[in-house]
Amino acid sequence: MSISFRIRQNGQTVAKVTSPLTIEAEAEIMHYARQYRADGEITIEHNAAGHWKRFAYLCQWPLPAGEASDA
Repeated sequence: MSISFRIRQNGQTVAKVTSPLTIEAEAEIMHYARQYRADGEITIEHNAAGHWKRFAYLCQWPLPAGEASDA
């Protein structure tokens, strides 16, 4: 049995990972998440019995210039 993750950004799938080992799949999808979240917010989903379910929602980081607070 394998586990699948995907990253969605702006309504499109931008990355997908499938692995027989959960820890490998999570590590790889988080690697992609660090890259894609620089372009904007992303949603990580996992495939649960044929249905995509939200695993994590990450906002853009780092924040674009002018949006970061100095507080």
